[in-house]
Amino acid sequence: MNITIAEQVFLTVALVDFIGIFISIGVTLYLSYTKMDLMLGCFKNSPFVINLSLLLGSGWWGRLYVMGGITSVLVFPHIYLRDGGAIASDIESFPIDLKRRLILMCKIDCSLFLVMCGLIVVTNFRSYIF
Repeated sequence: MNITIAEQVFLTVALVDFIGIFISIGVTLYLSYTKMDLMLGCFKNSPFVINLSLLLGSGWWGRLYVMGGITSVLVFPHIYLRDGGAIASDIESFPIDLKRRLILMCKIDCSLFLVMCGLIVVTNFRSYIF
């Protein structure tokens, strides 16, 4: 069976993307198990994060969900400030290095998701490309 160069490139991109997704999940879980007390301590007055913190007892899925909620408050603060889900002083008191790390992880996750969507599009139109 011969594999063309285009198929090799496709497989390489797919493997790198798939491995990147698992690494991202691992880093998120690591941060959730090591820094969750610090993050929740910064959001003492924010109702959205307080409600999310109830999911911490539901295992690693709950931790991923809480991390996603905290990251969304940091990435899109104007949405949560407008509807009262977050308090401005809580967002300002969040450690800047951890905030940068979470925002960077969000950008990387979105990039990996877009690459995966692009691979799906390429797969669906494979007969036109290859």
